[in-house]
Amino acid sequence: MLMVEHNMSVVADLSDTITVLARGEVLAEGPYATVSRDPAVVEAYVGTGHAEALLKVADLQAWYGESHILHGWLEIGRGELVTLLAATAPARPRP
Repeated sequence: MLMVEHNMSVVADLSDTITVLARGEVLAEGPYATVSRDPAVVEAYVGTGHAEALLKVADLQAWYGESHILHGWLEIGRGELVTLLAATAPARPRP
């Protein structure tokens, strides 16, 4: 089965083997516990933390109805652009 997922807790729970891509190339492949700690994966997707953070938020939790849309942490550095995407409720019919 092929699954494309960016929610790492879902990946950890459902996958035996994961493949991480960066710019169309395989960066790492193997068990989640190994790949999630791979220095190349951390650098590509999380960063090394060398840049000064302008905004740090810990224990971030947000819900939209029953959807847990934000959980974890958020750190934004100088020159970074952040977009948060979340599930939305279906449009309500007009009366």
